Amino acid sequence: MTIVARQVLSSNVTSVEPNALVRDTLRGKSFDAARQAAVVEGGKCIGLWTRATGEAADANATNKALVQDQVLVIVDPETPLKELARLFEKHDVPGLIVLSDGEFIGVVTQLSLLSSAVESELGAESRSQSLLEASPVCTKLVDRESRLTYMSGAGQRRLGISNVEEFYGQSFPSQQLYATPWRRLLVQLVEQALKGKVQNMEVPAFAVDGSQVWYDTTLSPICDADGVVQHIIVTSVDITARKDAEKEARENRDYRVQASHLGTVMEMATGIAQPLTAIASYGHVAAQLINSSDSKGALNALASLDQQIHRAGETLRELRIFSQETLQSHTS
Repeated sequence: MTIVARQVLSSNVTSVEPNALVRDTLRGKSFDAARQAAVVEGGKCIGLWTRATGEAADANATNKALVQDQVLVIVDPETPLKELARLFEKHDVPGLIVLSDGEFIGVVTQLSLLSSAVESELGAESRSQSLLEASPVCTKLVDRESRLTYMSGAGQRRLGISNVEEFYGQSFPSQQLYATPWRRLLVQLVEQALKGKVQNMEVPAFAVDGSQVWYDTTLSPICDADGVVQHIIVTSVDITARKDAEKEARENRDYRVQASHLGTVMEMATGIAQPLTAIASYGHVAAQLINSSDSKGALNALASLDQQIHRAGETLRELRIFSQETLQSHTS
């Protein structure tokens, strides 16, 4: 039986209002377990965003603003799995929008597609599953003893693995592919998955050439008729480009903040320079008037001198407060 799009709709997608704020959507109960938001307007899906994208975006932006430039790939509910895999390979999108008679009915994600593909072909006991090999998602099978028994071609190519057989039978996660702190976290996720709980984490792996590859990794337990976990499907979506973009955005944001702070400091420095210059001038004038016995003129000059000293003191006080607030913002 051919599996089609309507049968592999993701349960990790929730519909959200277009004009709601991103921060309110992330706080909403309906988004707690979901990792993608489908922005629906007038019964039509106008875009998707992931939880990670929402957390990295401007919290005051609307859901609609977050997807306004997004390219949508729309499929029919009867689109077969192999065509869905081809579309994911062709288009860099978080999901495929499924419409029935023009109405939005759900989303097929790479993870929902791969989970269905693996489950449907587990009985074949073959490591050369055409659907898995065609997908850009790195899919792995882990047995009850936490040993790797399969890795799809996408993972092998991305990590530069020339002989994957060397990894089969080894404990997952491999010491060769993951740094120790991340490997320990993955071991904990595997333990939870073996108890029947779906787990998810964004984790970096190391390719053979030493380059870092970020994956959005989901561990899904596959149980037998008695509910005993027999396998774990580990699906890893390459999010390296997104992580790089987020890093660049953070660096640009930090630069803008630093530039803004520098501008404020320069303005305050100018504010200090002006009264200090005036203090020097009025002090010089007062000294000359005192030497010339012009007491009234000297008093006026000293009064102006006092005003400028007070002005400089106020500016210094504001600069001190600004420095304290800036320090707190960077350490909180």
